[in-house]
Amino acid sequence: MFWTTEHCHQANAWVERTETVPKNMSWEGQLAMAKAQRDAAAAMFQPSPQTYAQQDTPQPMFSNKQTCAALDQRVKDLDSMGRAGSRHYDLNWIRSERKIARDEQFRLRC
Repeated sequence: MFWTTEHCHQANAWVERTETVPKNMSWEGQLAMAKAQRDAAAAMFQPSPQTYAQQDTPQPMFSNKQTCAALDQRVKDLDSMGRAGSRHYDLNWIRSERKIARDEQFRLRC
């Protein structure tokens, strides 16, 4: 990137952005004004920093006892569904869901 007093096509340059400045200023003044215009335009497109408020209310926490009871009930429900009989792919889904519940029980040491 560079600043020039010539047209960019004369320097075989690709135009990213042009800034209009008064002719009667010095080169340094024109450059400073152009940079300020560029920075102001870029600032308009920068996302503003997001601030997140901390939640005052704590999220409800389930104890292991409640979670273990829910997982045990889930396994019982899945066993009931499997005994009711169904298509083969339904039984595969029941088997995989039951394994997930049992693995979670093992992880929680229920």
